[in-house]
Amino acid sequence: IPFVSVQKKYSDYESSGEAYNINTHIGYQFYISGEKNLTKRISIELSAGITQLQFQYSTTDRESNQYNYDQRITYLEIPVICRYNFLPEKPFKFYVECGLFTRFSLFPIEESDAFGKYWFTESSNSDKILTTFKTDIEKIGFIAGSGATYDFSNFSFRFDIRYQHSIKSSSKASKFDNINSYDDIPSDEKFQYTDDINLINLKNIQVSVGILYNLKYKVF
Repeated sequence: IPFVSVQKKYSDYESSGEAYNINTHIGYQFYISGEKNLTKRISIELSAGITQLQFQYSTTDRESNQYNYDQRITYLEIPVICRYNFLPEKPFKFYVECGLFTRFSLFPIEESDAFGKYWFTESSNSDKILTTFKTDIEKIGFIAGSGATYDFSNFSFRFDIRYQHSIKSSSKASKFDNINSYDDIPSDEKFQYTDDINLINLKNIQVSVGILYNLKYKVF
């Protein structure tokens, strides 16, 4: 579930005011995880998987023409989570969790020496091109959440909800501080030809339902 906000917006077709809108869509994730109990209540989990975030950016020009850009961002994610389990003696457990994650982009991405990383997206109803910059570091962040697990002898079922917070890079965002319009962007930049440019902040909440196979099961 992505949370997207536009930090700045530039256009060469002179949108009237801040005529844009963002609609978020539920994405998907697929993980393979391993968990080991360290103590009666504390366990640690290492995972690796694929996550895709989806949202739509829409903008309107001065002639009231609307352009929609469907954006999908796919990552390889590797989270490491420490989990504190309540009621460890019971098969039905509640827990809280926190940890770190690292992620690597699996979608085509460009990089500008002056402005940072970005990607291109075509409009779904025209030949307009959007350039999107992120103001968050992609490769590292924090995780916090909670969930519940029901244990059988060989299998466990889990419901989990967690918030992921990327470490924000203010230095990337400040690259645009001296730019007031699309015309201020140097002509030698590869994305100069595009019709719309935005800077976004992107965060997300993950809700997952999982089935775990217990290689070793022990009741303390």
